[in-house]
Amino acid sequence: MQACGGDVRAWKGRWTETDRILGAEPPVGADASGEPRCLTGQDFYKVMLAEVHQARFRIMTTFIRHRPPEYFLGFTDGETARIASAYFSDVVRWSALPGHRTVRRIVCAPNPEMEEWVKRFVQETSAYPRHEIRVVDWSLGVDAINMAVFDDSVVLLAFTSGSAQQLTGFRIEEPEFVRCSVGHFEQLWSVSSKPL
Repeated sequence: MQACGGDVRAWKGRWTETDRILGAEPPVGADASGEPRCLTGQDFYKVMLAEVHQARFRIMTTFIRHRPPEYFLGFTDGETARIASAYFSDVVRWSALPGHRTVRRIVCAPNPEMEEWVKRFVQETSAYPRHEIRVVDWSLGVDAINMAVFDDSVVLLAFTSGSAQQLTGFRIEEPEFVRCSVGHFEQLWSVSSKPL
């Protein structure tokens, strides 16, 4: 870190760049051109799960939707549901691995169904001190564009559309986009509250 003048952000950037130069395999879902890659259904959750397993120090996610995760699993095939479930549970387990790491999740509770899910989710994760949950007010009648930020290197955006809540996502590695996504997440975190 001394080579970067004590600048943690510069150090992390150089570390990531060096890791890639030394031939580290690109993550599942990475586009060799560095351009955002469109992902749907099963591929989206495969990429999310791979990013969890590659994350080193931080995962930040939003789940600002009007229905809990299990609702959407009913719209998918069995394999996609299995991979999506693994993603949700592996994020929690990742927070308990050795080393300095944190998981911060922002959710919403705009209706009784989501309020109940948030209560269950908080109870299920209460034994994981490095897994934090905050609730943000969300009064719009549509789901937000949701995101997951892994370390300082990649962002996945999730869009839902149509009456069947079809999922389309994008994986983006562009450093400035990642930096802005972290900033947006921090803004949401600052106006959210701890669950009751």
